[in-house]
Amino acid sequence: MASASDSPRAPLGALLGTAGASLTSAQSDLGLGAGLSSSMVMSEATLDIKAAVSRSSTGELEIEPLSSAHLAGALNASAVSSIRVNFVATAATPSVPSSTGGGATPTKNKDEIIKGFRNRADLLALERVMGPLDVRANYLVGSGRWLVNAVDATGRQVREQLVAD
Repeated sequence: MASASDSPRAPLGALLGTAGASLTSAQSDLGLGAGLSSSMVMSEATLDIKAAVSRSSTGELEIEPLSSAHLAGALNASAVSSIRVNFVATAATPSVPSSTGGGATPTKNKDEIIKGFRNRADLLALERVMGPLDVRANYLVGSGRWLVNAVDATGRQVREQLVAD
């Protein structure tokens, strides 16, 4: 029977990056033979993972797949984590003008946008797991939207979203 230390571990960020690249590749291949626009075929995908989650010596989150050895042994159910990742396709630039007009000056202030983003349930959950996050917001002139992102203590981006002004 293999020990838990023999099980392969993968950095969570690398796994998600690879999964995102795979979805991007699949997205670009969808509809090619039928002459469809790939942006109209798949707009969202969800990846659900059940695995053991730990931190590496550098503090990076790692996942370890549950093997038959884990399942045959006395597996502590509280040691199993559920990870759900939603991949959402977004256009690089908005193709439809914003209903707010997308002027040069926003109607909301930066602090208001950051406060609203910081109070979201998913971001609060991330902060419980990863520690304090630095939330940044930049107004995108002409689109009427804010680009808001959360960065962990190592400078790695963990969440990004477009927010209407």
